[in-house]
Amino acid sequence: MTYDFAGGWSTRAGHNSPLFASSAEGPGAGSSAGTILHLLEKRKVPADRLALGLPLYGRGFPVAEPRAPLPKGFKTFNVNAKGVGKLLAEGWTRVWDDEIKAPWLIAPDKTKVLGYDDAESMKAKTEWAMSKGLRGVFFWQIDGDRLPDGSNPLQQAAHAAWSAGR
Repeated sequence: MTYDFAGGWSTRAGHNSPLFASSAEGPGAGSSAGTILHLLEKRKVPADRLALGLPLYGRGFPVAEPRAPLPKGFKTFNVNAKGVGKLLAEGWTRVWDDEIKAPWLIAPDKTKVLGYDDAESMKAKTEWAMSKGLRGVFFWQIDGDRLPDGSNPLQQAAHAAWSAGR
């Protein structure tokens, strides 16, 4: 599983599914790449037996910025792709984190942050999976990016990246 790296158990507002670990989180910070590399290099699992998990939801925290310390008794919130579109329409700001290769949304009043995936991060993760010779990618939860018009933009971004890399 290469998601759920941050949640109700966290001490800081971390990204749900960073491709690479954040240096701001210190040693032991989890990441999709770190998990897969552990399986490939330490556990010697053949690459063609692994698929990179791509979440179709993000996880939010009640703090002003990514990686901020979390207050006691905090509650997280999950948002799927439909919800991300609504937040953007409400004025949330998208910020790209180039170190982890994933975006954040920051609430207009700076009281909440959301680590999530978009087409850009899905493409980066899919290309990375291909570069490691993985069997493929998979999505959780499959209807998480099903928009009212019937499109699946996150799945489509991953598919396009995989098709382009063949």
